[in-house]
Amino acid sequence: QQAAIERARLLQQEQQPVTIEKLRFFWAEFLQILPQEDAATRGRMEMIQPVHLDDELFELVVENKQVEKDMLLMKPRIEEHMRRGIGNYRLQMQVRVAEKGELKRALTPLERFHVMCERNPALKKLQQEFHLQLR
Repeated sequence: QQAAIERARLLQQEQQPVTIEKLRFFWAEFLQILPQEDAATRGRMEMIQPVHLDDELFELVVENKQVEKDMLLMKPRIEEHMRRGIGNYRLQMQVRVAEKGELKRALTPLERFHVMCERNPALKKLQQEFHLQLR
């Protein structure tokens, strides 16, 4: 009887809905638990956000073939963490290389500041008034 209860609990877990919020939360959690030897991979993964396709599939859109290869090597670990965290044991991950122009390049802090100044010119005035250095 205990085994039947456990099986029913697992079947119910398999059916937990997948949301973008859950995907992002457990993705960020996975990045935090990666060991130090995976620091370079973690850095690349921080630039990737999972895309929710349906209740059984999410996608990682990556910048090149090497990152695709790295993500495919980590796929079993990623899927296990996401499945357990979300409570959907049918969840699968697919990885694809982005089409040209699909991904936006991350801005440097200086570039971000210039964009913010375009939106709010008072920021530039504050920087000048307080002699703030940007690095």
